[in-house]
Amino acid sequence: AGYWNMAGGALLDCLELLETLTGGRMTFWQEPKVRNILMFPVRAALEGGWFVNFADCDARPLLSGERLQLAGERLGDAALVGLGVRERGTLSAQLDDVPHFGRLLRMLFHPTAGSADFVPRGDVWLPDLQLRVVRRGAWTLCAKGGHNGESHNHNDVGSLMLYADAEPALVDAGNMVYTGKTFSSERYTLWNVRSAYHNVPLVGGEEQRAGTQYAARDVRCLPDGLSLDIAGAYPAGAGVCSLARGMRLTPEGLTLTDHALLSREAPMTWVFMLRQPPRPVPGGLVSGRVRMAWPAPLRYAAEEIPVTDSRMARNFPGSLWRVCLTSAPALEHQAIFTFGRADSDA
Repeated sequence: AGYWNMAGGALLDCLELLETLTGGRMTFWQEPKVRNILMFPVRAALEGGWFVNFADCDARPLLSGERLQLAGERLGDAALVGLGVRERGTLSAQLDDVPHFGRLLRMLFHPTAGSADFVPRGDVWLPDLQLRVVRRGAWTLCAKGGHNGESHNHNDVGSLMLYADAEPALVDAGNMVYTGKTFSSERYTLWNVRSAYHNVPLVGGEEQRAGTQYAARDVRCLPDGLSLDIAGAYPAGAGVCSLARGMRLTPEGLTLTDHALLSREAPMTWVFMLRQPPRPVPGGLVSGRVRMAWPAPLRYAAEEIPVTDSRMARNFPGSLWRVCLTSAPALEHQAIFTFGRADSDA
């Protein structure tokens, strides 16, 4: 969603020009592909002003509200209009991302219309991206399959995010200020794009690798979540025969189940990126509003990651926390992790 301004929004600019120059003879607002592109921010929008932010995306991207509002008006979609009205802010904020003079003029002469009471839609399944969003009660789960050769890729096949009461609990750190390293051979030395800093396991210390061949398989959209095998995201040397991951969300919270079969004995380390500092409790931890539990015995370690990058700090000021839970070496690993209310006994 963070690239909609210069992707879907730029397409909107061009289609507007075509319609104007042809006197209205060329319009594309009913084309399914055009509609899907322009509607993507609605599908990626979460409660509380957050957005699904896999890969190089900000959790709170600077979206052009005027362009979203116009797209909704062209498509006749009230939700897209409402999202656009909600996102219309000060001129400077709106132009920070795409400082085009044409966009400034459109903002000045396109009046705000409609209600800003945007409510994110229900469950979402985008099969090409293998992107899943599930909402149950106060909980929202975002999960993905896909592959590690996507545009602006992070090594995150099988990763997930969890929101409780419209606030992030399990997070994707998202994007940082671009530098020469970002799109060089050193890209995967940046911590925020490595799988070791996403909500996926390490196998024998091995991280996922970059490339289209490192992909999920057997991906299934479930009524309450997602299931997939993420073994293919790891290098052959890691010896991962299968790594079945299942995510199910209920009004009581999330259940995450992993079952791994290895070709040789090795430990597994489950990584969880938390927004709030973790506090160990018997059988698990408490982080903000969420209580997390896991099977014994797993070795617990936690580290604070101060957010020093200015772009990331717009979304997550202060710090993030990385929790690692490590098992003993084995040929087979099975673990069930539950996330519920911090004040619940579940």
